[in-house]
Amino acid sequence: MYDQRSQSEVVGIVLLIGLVIVGASSVFVVGNAAIGSIQEHSQYQHDVNEINSISHQVESTVRSEEGSTSIDVQDGYVASNSDRPSVTITVDGDERYDEQIGQLARDGIVYEGGLVIDEEDNRVLNSPRFDLRAESTLLELHHLTGVSGGFDGSITHTGTAELLGGETPDVLEVEIESEYYQLWAEQFEGTNAPVTTTEYERNQTVRAVFDYETGPTFPDSSLSISENDGAALNLNDMPSSWMQSYDRHGNTGDNLVVSSTVTDSNLGAGSGELVVDGDFRYDESGSEPDDSSTNFEVTGDIEPMTPLELNSTAEFLIDSETVDSQPYDGTEDLSGGIYHASNDDLSIDERINVTGTSVLIVEGDLEVDADGELVVDAAIDIYVHGETTLGRDAAIRTVDAYDSEAVSMFVGGDIHVEGEQDRGGPARDQNPKGPEITGYIHGTESTIDVHGNFSAYGAIVVDEINGDEQNDHFHFHFDERLEDRLHPYATRNTLVEMPFSQTAVDVRIATVDLE
Repeated sequence: MYDQRSQSEVVGIVLLIGLVIVGASSVFVVGNAAIGSIQEHSQYQHDVNEINSISHQVESTVRSEEGSTSIDVQDGYVASNSDRPSVTITVDGDERYDEQIGQLARDGIVYEGGLVIDEEDNRVLNSPRFDLRAESTLLELHHLTGVSGGFDGSITHTGTAELLGGETPDVLEVEIESEYYQLWAEQFEGTNAPVTTTEYERNQTVRAVFDYETGPTFPDSSLSISENDGAALNLNDMPSSWMQSYDRHGNTGDNLVVSSTVTDSNLGAGSGELVVDGDFRYDESGSEPDDSSTNFEVTGDIEPMTPLELNSTAEFLIDSETVDSQPYDGTEDLSGGIYHASNDDLSIDERINVTGTSVLIVEGDLEVDADGELVVDAAIDIYVHGETTLGRDAAIRTVDAYDSEAVSMFVGGDIHVEGEQDRGGPARDQNPKGPEITGYIHGTESTIDVHGNFSAYGAIVVDEINGDEQNDHFHFHFDERLEDRLHPYATRNTLVEMPFSQTAVDVRIATVDLE
């Protein structure tokens, strides 16, 4: 007789084997899908990291003195010099730029003009160098050339067009035609800059219009002497002076520009020495200085200029009653905030550290005596309504050596430097021992009265520099980082309201060759 129990056992075993096979197949299929997804994401992340690296290298190359670099990249980049993307820039109705700016792409990750885009998700992965504030505008775009073929990682900066070098127009218009016009529009929005954007879907264009009010005029030179009132530069009245520039790495630079008025081509024929390792500009209505004299040396060009009508320092000075500030007596570190001298005058006779972004208002006189120093590890704006005096070894300096972007001084009165006189004088390549200041100094009606040795690092606007032509020595070092400073505030004026609505506008198109 047929045994049904045996048949059931066989069926059970077959079913069990079937379930195992189906389960294993499912695991295999699901596992393969998961592995594929992981690999896909890994490749995507690699593509994103690589094109972000390309963007970073382009920015570094644009700002580098070397001008070219090469990086390892994957194959498969598609480049375009087609009609789009294109950029048109108009300044007060004058069209200054209208070009196709090129594009580089790989597997849905796109780089154009400095913008890195995830095409599938329609989102920005990296933004161009835009700095849009109420007080300043900086726009830097990258024009890619040589990208019609493949890309093997070679990046060369071939030049930068300065469409606005610090001037303030009435109206600036930036029009970008791109498939990603909506993402470009986002780059102009959400700021306190005076800009409105309009998007045009029909031709995939965004137009950003900046409408500026008249702002202040700041110097376009490293050291400005007597630009406001036309007083003459005279070597008989000056300390022996040596002037040069330095870059962000502390190396000797080549962008020093000294501006002044000259009424005597021999500069008074003093026995002191004035050495300018850079360019010298003189008021075109005066005399051209003669650099054949042994006591006047200019390594760069000597050129005429039209003096700027600089805004008076008085327009920048802040009264403590107009801001929410706390009293300060010069004995504690400045940890951040707005401070005012509790007795109008302020004396500093010890080391004071600036550890947080600060504003210091002195409605009387400021004295940093022989043992006093202000050491800045953050950023500080100093407003001195009266006189400023620096004792024998006094210093206003930065933790990061000679970082003049961290300090701004607006001085209403004169600056008195009371160092020790040294008849021999320091060599040109040596810093004189004595008081020193690091930062931007704005004193349009001020005289720097040098007694002994004095060093300054940064940029200076003053009316006069006085001293004994033989016994006093002034070393000035221009910080080339200040060339890109669109406003004078070290703190970027985040603590107090600016006296002006707009300072300066800088628009640059850097051309970069990709091969």
